[in-house]
Amino acid sequence: MKALISAEDYTLAITEGKLFYLEFQVFDADAEACFLRILRRFLSHADLLYSRDVLITILKELINNAVKANAKRLFFQRMNLDIRKDYNEGMTSFSSSVLRPDGDLMLAMQSSDYKVRIYFENRNSDYIISVWNNTPIVPEEIERINSRIEKARHYSNISEAFGDTLDDSEGAGLGLIMASMVFRNAGFDASKFIVHRKDNSTVFSLALTRRTDSAEIRGKIAQEINNAVDNIPAFPENSRLLIDMCKNPDIAIKHISDFVKRDPGLSASILKLANSAGYITSKKISSIEEASVLIGLNGIQSIAMASGVDEIVNNHFKEFKYLWMESYKKAFYAYKIAIQLKNAKIAEKAYLAALLSKIGRILLLSIKKETAQKLAEITRNKTQTEVDILEEIALGISISTLGSLIVKRWHFDDDLSEAIEYHRKPHMVNEKNKSLNYTVYLAHVFCEAEIGKYRFEIVDEDVLSYFNLADANNFKKLHDILIDAYNTQMKNIENLK
Repeated sequence: MKALISAEDYTLAITEGKLFYLEFQVFDADAEACFLRILRRFLSHADLLYSRDVLITILKELINNAVKANAKRLFFQRMNLDIRKDYNEGMTSFSSSVLRPDGDLMLAMQSSDYKVRIYFENRNSDYIISVWNNTPIVPEEIERINSRIEKARHYSNISEAFGDTLDDSEGAGLGLIMASMVFRNAGFDASKFIVHRKDNSTVFSLALTRRTDSAEIRGKIAQEINNAVDNIPAFPENSRLLIDMCKNPDIAIKHISDFVKRDPGLSASILKLANSAGYITSKKISSIEEASVLIGLNGIQSIAMASGVDEIVNNHFKEFKYLWMESYKKAFYAYKIAIQLKNAKIAEKAYLAALLSKIGRILLLSIKKETAQKLAEITRNKTQTEVDILEEIALGISISTLGSLIVKRWHFDDDLSEAIEYHRKPHMVNEKNKSLNYTVYLAHVFCEAEIGKYRFEIVDEDVLSYFNLADANNFKKLHDILIDAYNTQMKNIENLK
């Protein structure tokens, strides 16, 4: 059965403050796409769109718990067990393996009477989202869940939760703790994260009420960010001087060449980057003069910035250089998207913003490596948006914001820092920089899709509309063009060696 929306016009229902719901049996791509469209409209009306990614992460955890609870009831029925009398016996056989989307149990769910609903309600200016499933929660489960939620209200960070013995088979494990912590740390009132039994159903409710101390929380996080940024190495002086020289439209190419040649390290770095997979060139560049002619002063300026960062990563964060190298593909995609969609004037900046998009993550991993490793284990099967949110809440610092602050400290321009800060949150960008931000976001989406962290159904609707990619076939066609271009570039680089 396809996902069902109870309101004939959910947009009108939101505007008029009427209660409505989205109903489904399994949370497949169709149900998820409907959920994301409704949530975006609902949060826009509540002026809470900036919290969208946070709430998606929380709600998907609750939705998965609801689907799992229903599947558990069906499992007990098929085993001829009474969930009240034979609970412990049944749970010894029940495991996450039976919940595979293509598994027999989940296929049976699609023709069963078990349902999940997401209710949206605007009650006296209080915006409430509830996840309902039509199986009553048993006392043992609600006790475990409430115990987890209560503990989560007192954890100062996710590291404390790692130490607890977690029983994920009950659907009340680490995922639920993290959902509760994300809700609280995002500035919402933790007491409004509620689970209760209603007749023959179970309901998780979120009232989107801001805490009075949320500003204080943000202040503490901001201080931690500032402390981290204070420790970032200064940008290399020669790279900085070269950037300034390239901003002078009257500068002679020979003057730039002579300056770079005086620093063999800088010269080697620029030539390496100019011939890298990330930068689009048709022939091997063997001199600074040649680079200046082929890619222009703007290209040299971008590569000088990248060269400076490359030096910092090599000297101070070599352990995490793999993240820096991964960014070259994203940079290539961003540059190519700008050219492909006839917006060449932003190509250089899009390239650089995509290249620098992981610099915040590199610094965070160097500061809180142990916590990050634990997070990597528990977020392995999550989408990229969920991973980003959980990492930010657990680590106490926004990765994208930190990356933006780092490039500001290096005195890069505001457009670039904004593109880095919002490259995962395109709904928060201002109109002036929409083209740049959307380009970097789209490059990010394509890269993450290739490792299973993104799907067409969850790509931001505004971005798809902006690039005329609302049709899945057009989206795939552009992605295929980028993949072919990148593979061709890689082959050319190998042939030039």
